[in-house]
Amino acid sequence: MQATLIAVVHKLLTIPLNKVAFQDEIKQIEKISLVNYLEVNVQKIIRRKQFRQLLFPNNVPTKPTLILANTVGCVCPTWVHLQSP
Repeated sequence: MQATLIAVVHKLLTIPLNKVAFQDEIKQIEKISLVNYLEVNVQKIIRRKQFRQLLFPNNVPTKPTLILANTVGCVCPTWVHLQSP
């Protein structure tokens, strides 16, 4: 259920809203979390998401991407780190 809440927060931050509508949506999300007995800090989730958007505006991955490399004649697979763009 928390994943759904995070998805709603992502949607909130990607849709342009004026300040009043934005605050109203936050209140609605908080009400929904209370009704569903989710003990989460909605304001904290929103702040963290906004902070990450400021730090990584182009959604650059924070961790190097791992891919499975083709290895001929190897019994076990080998993982290769790709460099972030």
